[in-house]
Amino acid sequence: MDIDHPMAVITPEVDVDALDASHIEAEIQLMVAKAVAAGLTFRPLAETARDTLTYFHQQTPERQAQLKAGLPPEKEQQVLAEWRAKQPGKPGLE
Repeated sequence: MDIDHPMAVITPEVDVDALDASHIEAEIQLMVAKAVAAGLTFRPLAETARDTLTYFHQQTPERQAQLKAGLPPEKEQQVLAEWRAKQPGKPGLE
């Protein structure tokens, strides 16, 4: 994975193939609940977006050109097409 700051880490003892979506969601909820109990707070999304954009504009042009996020456009189109194929009969997903 080519990211600077991973959001989650899968350790070697976790059998990723044995995990299903409900298990992963429950695990994430537990982690968030523990973090909130320990004092984690959340900022408004607009504030986070503003501060991220400010940070981006403070970077040199060279660094701005190196920043990347998300999937390459071709991969994104493939993933979206596969996802849409699993959403039969839902308007607006064509």
